[in-house]
Amino acid sequence: MGRTKSIQGDRKTMLTPETIKQARMDKGLKQIEVVKRGGYSFTLNSYRNWELGATRPNEENEKKLREILSLELNER
Repeated sequence: MGRTKSIQGDRKTMLTPETIKQARMDKGLKQIEVVKRGGYSFTLNSYRNWELGATRPNEENEKKLREILSLELNER
């Protein structure tokens, strides 16, 4: 099957570009909506780069992103 499997509810979700994009799509959000829900603590360009895998969010932004997208923190 395709990559349309929902990742919400996975308690130990690793934050990868694919995971970020799939979680956003599962919630029916546009990229700008994620940025707005984050209170503009990160830019649209930053968010796009996370989905593309060009950069990774810092610890603070990762936490906020996980809250917005309902992704549990991966145990380290």
